[in-house]
Amino acid sequence: MRRALYPFSLFYIFFNFLISRLTKRRRVNIPVVSVGNITWGGTGKTPVVISVVKQLQKRGLKVAVLSRGYFRKGPAKKLEVVSDGFSIVSTPAATGDEPMLLAQALPGAIVVVCGNRVAAATHAAQKFAPDVFVLDDAFQHWRMHRDLDIVCVNALNPFGNGLRIPAGILREHPKALNRAGFVIITNCDRASEAAISSLEKRLAAYTMAKVARSGLRTVGMRRICDGTLYPVSKFEGRLAVAVSAVAENVSFVKTLENLNIEIMKHYAFRDHHWYTRKELDAIVLLHMEKYPVLTTAKDAVRLKEAITALRPEDAERFFALEVEVEFITGEKAWQNALQNIAPSL
Repeated sequence: MRRALYPFSLFYIFFNFLISRLTKRRRVNIPVVSVGNITWGGTGKTPVVISVVKQLQKRGLKVAVLSRGYFRKGPAKKLEVVSDGFSIVSTPAATGDEPMLLAQALPGAIVVVCGNRVAAATHAAQKFAPDVFVLDDAFQHWRMHRDLDIVCVNALNPFGNGLRIPAGILREHPKALNRAGFVIITNCDRASEAAISSLEKRLAAYTMAKVARSGLRTVGMRRICDGTLYPVSKFEGRLAVAVSAVAENVSFVKTLENLNIEIMKHYAFRDHHWYTRKELDAIVLLHMEKYPVLTTAKDAVRLKEAITALRPEDAERFFALEVEVEFITGEKAWQNALQNIAPSL
């Protein structure tokens, strides 16, 4: 299969090369931070975006997050305000799961979705006057100048098979990391010291940027129907059903098992899958023993509408695992990097 897809990877390389060379970068009069990666999915980018915004907010900065809004149910180029900084003013279908998750996790932040992020920045600057922009998944976005590019690299699978999409998972060759201003190795809490050290040596060959190690800290389990947060200890040692539609479905189950939760059945769907009432009815019907149904925070955005149509006793069985970034090394250097591009007010 990889051999059959290789010609398409060559086309992908050539197309990206042309775009990167022919696109003129625009500067805006507001500091811009980008969080991205060089692989397709599974790097833990969204928790890093949330961490970046919270760090900036702690310093009294008004932050506007700009996202493309992948797999939303609407025109990709349509500009949609997800949050105006005071309340959420759109729907998951109109915005996509990740922008809605960001809006829910970041009270006070402005979140705007548009395929044209220069247009999104222009609109946000005029309407909201933010102090700093944070671009979600924009390392390969060529139209907008950034003051800092933060790149996430997955310690468990940093570069895949070394091939470009679709034969592999690489969006760019690792040499592209020479554009990075800061690199965060994610999932270090699940990788061996030998693997991380080896990866750091490889990264040093591609970039002069400072490198931090990070993992994920479990916050708790949030009941999707009413938002109540429960400690993970409530689920330890129990049987549960898992449902997920993310880039790393297997990793999600392993995370639950590492929390001493026994997964009796895992329903895995393609990344960004929009769940239907029929699918949830089938899951509930097959597991009448009232086992809890566990999912990811990103899935919870796409599940909520279907869950509200269930009977209350069934809706109450659905919980989302909430996590946050935890730095193992390099946190001070990361804070300094943010301080340098967006000084406090």
